[in-house]
Amino acid sequence: MVSSSVLAKRYARAFFLATTQEVFQQHIDDFRKIHQLANAHPPLWKTLGSPCLPPQQQQFFFRHVGQSLNLHQLTQNFLQVLVGCQRLCLLFLVEKEFCALVDTHHNIQEGQLETAFSLPKQTIEDFAIFLQETTGELFRITHHVKPCLVGGAVFSWKCFMADGSLSSQLRHLKKALYDQAFSSH
Repeated sequence: MVSSSVLAKRYARAFFLATTQEVFQQHIDDFRKIHQLANAHPPLWKTLGSPCLPPQQQQFFFRHVGQSLNLHQLTQNFLQVLVGCQRLCLLFLVEKEFCALVDTHHNIQEGQLETAFSLPKQTIEDFAIFLQETTGELFRITHHVKPCLVGGAVFSWKCFMADGSLSSQLRHLKKALYDQAFSSH
């Protein structure tokens, strides 16, 4: 059995190859509109994705949703394919994979920034600009709040990781004190 992640990558790749660079952003915006609809009405979305609901009713609904949200025709067709194959549950994984393909096409690097506290959007954007000026690469930064870091930040990109968190510094200090205490005996 093929995993959801692999299936999502396959669907995203097929969708990516079926479209053109000129409408990449339109498709990304379309996915976001659908995502907003799903987040605004979770019980409705769960019902629509249920295998108990006949695919014809799902397709009917999504045809009207596509028209009312003014989705690009290719996005509407893609939704119909997912619904027809009973793969609607993959939609948001496909969205993530499609966005990654577009970023790769535009040579945009994905970086992960973890902090103990939430950061203002402008601070994250300034950090992306700093990285661009430093590395010559375009960056999209995904920010996650992890209170266990206590303070500071952890940044990762590809195989690189910079850990400036307070929790990591405390862990290193504890190890150094432990090593020193037991090495002197």
